[in-house]
Amino acid sequence: MTAARTAVRPAPPPARPAVAARPAHPAWLALVLALAAVFAWRDETSLDLGFHVVSGRWIAAHHAWPRLDPFTYTLADRPYVDLHGLFQLAAAFAWGAGGAAGVGVLRVALALAAVAVLWRTATRRGAGAGATTAAVFALGLCAWEMRFLARPEMATYVLLALQLHLLDRHAGDRRRRWLAGAVLVQLAWTWSHALALFGPAVLGLYAVCDTAVRLARRRAPDPAPWAALALGVAALFANPYGARGVAFMWELRTRIESGNVFAESIGELVPAFSPQTAGFLPVLAFRALLVLTVVAVLARVRRLRAFDVALVAVFGWLAATHVRNIGLFAVATLPVAAVAATALLRARPAVARVAAAATAFAIVVVAAAVVGGGWYSVNDRPMRFGSREADAVYPVGNVARLGALGLHGPLYNGLGHGGYVLLHLWPRERAFIDGRLEVIGDDFYHRYLALQSGAGWREAAQQYGWNAAIVPYESIALARAINADSSWTVLGVDGVSVLLARKPAVPQPVLDSAWTVIAARNAPVPPAAERLLPSPLPPPPARAFARRMFPFGAWGRGNGYAMLGLLHAARREYADALRHANGDERSLVSNYAIVCARLGRTDEAAAWFRRMLEVDPHDAGARRALAALGR
Repeated sequence: MTAARTAVRPAPPPARPAVAARPAHPAWLALVLALAAVFAWRDETSLDLGFHVVSGRWIAAHHAWPRLDPFTYTLADRPYVDLHGLFQLAAAFAWGAGGAAGVGVLRVALALAAVAVLWRTATRRGAGAGATTAAVFALGLCAWEMRFLARPEMATYVLLALQLHLLDRHAGDRRRRWLAGAVLVQLAWTWSHALALFGPAVLGLYAVCDTAVRLARRRAPDPAPWAALALGVAALFANPYGARGVAFMWELRTRIESGNVFAESIGELVPAFSPQTAGFLPVLAFRALLVLTVVAVLARVRRLRAFDVALVAVFGWLAATHVRNIGLFAVATLPVAAVAATALLRARPAVARVAAAATAFAIVVVAAAVVGGGWYSVNDRPMRFGSREADAVYPVGNVARLGALGLHGPLYNGLGHGGYVLLHLWPRERAFIDGRLEVIGDDFYHRYLALQSGAGWREAAQQYGWNAAIVPYESIALARAINADSSWTVLGVDGVSVLLARKPAVPQPVLDSAWTVIAARNAPVPPAAERLLPSPLPPPPARAFARRMFPFGAWGRGNGYAMLGLLHAARREYADALRHANGDERSLVSNYAIVCARLGRTDEAAAWFRRMLEVDPHDAGARRALAALGR
């Protein structure tokens, strides 16, 4: 009887084939890639770029990975666990080939590679290659662009996208070669970025979800994903430092924990829903993307893989708690969001047609705003479309001045400027500190933070024997403490820092020349002289689409002179910036008005405070300032 039943039992249905890849629609894909390229081609602003480039040079010159810090004179005996070697070699080559433009080309190439892999993953899963997928990707790029920095995480985006693509291929046809490819990706990731620890985490999440689904369907677990996980973990230990390198990757998590000195002082570690991120365009785009993804996934949850839902949950939480993870969220979830959104709109062709027109228009408008500078000016971001070194981020003028004067260290520099100092002065000079948290350590970082208040300046100067100091403007107390020391003098200011030097270390003609320039710039004039009044505002449409030029260098020099109490010099720098700016940036207009008021140029100050109210009638600060002027 049993045999008869077995004989007549119908054959099981064939396994569901993987969704056939749809031919990519060139217009929509081209629009998305163009938007990604426009976002990635921008002024260089990464504070870490310098030490990554010089690390790449060091590795290429020594054919080895560093073990002790070769770049600072304060921490030269500290272990340096460098897990970014492949990216650093690429960055060093790019910089050598074209400077900031070469690095910009590298950044664009990595961004395009990541987007192309994600697009391929989405379309082969049935997302469609049309407007809905393009809209999801465009929104994702608006959020993701804040992490388009010349840092190793650009390599992580490409490698994470590749690994997820290979896991998707395995989920479709169960061929183990895709898992083998994921392990090879993990190996490359291990040699490119410390965030390679995410690789085994993703492999483990995939193995758990795959096993849970098979058990729920009363099938035997597949050992292949677990074997890939084991090999992925083994690939982590293939880093240049072995077990020590893996331990370091794990220790990095402490830097983002509540109460850690780094987590409390580094802006990229704040939550995405904190007041600090209010009004920031990329974070607003992330919030919209998160809501869209969650709604679409919940609506299609029964038709999505358990692994998809887990990716959205895990990476959504990571991005919501720390803004630096927004890029990881985009990479992990864009294909999932595109698949779910496409399925929801497929039965609504009228909505889809409207969405197509709106998507094309929105992408073009956003791209135009990025090229014109308006996208960045909304949040006063110190960059524009292009490939130069951002003089609102780097001490461009003072590092060049230091090199031209031939003034040798030891040099004091702020943490954010250490990489730039290394980029242009190493190996002639070493930095006091730079952004490699893995080298700094908590104790030295506490000492550095204490120094910013100006306390202990004389003791530190005696300990390290400083001949020069490039002090960032945010360290106002320290700059004033050094300037008050009669044995030190100002040699110059630039967009972000003031250069001070110990007088005995500088030839007298150099000192005289520097102060001749500063004295001329700070020469007083009567209130009626050199007046600068606002010109009429252009119509709102012209303002919206005009290219927003902002002379960051002149504005920054004005800030430096104001910090040092050289108000006439500050007013001249701000005036130069206003003459060359074609948009009334609030920070520039406000600073010029304040300095004019302090110099007794009340009519001029009142005119610029009124300009602030023209631009924003709700500007309470401008109203208070006018009231104080009796206007």
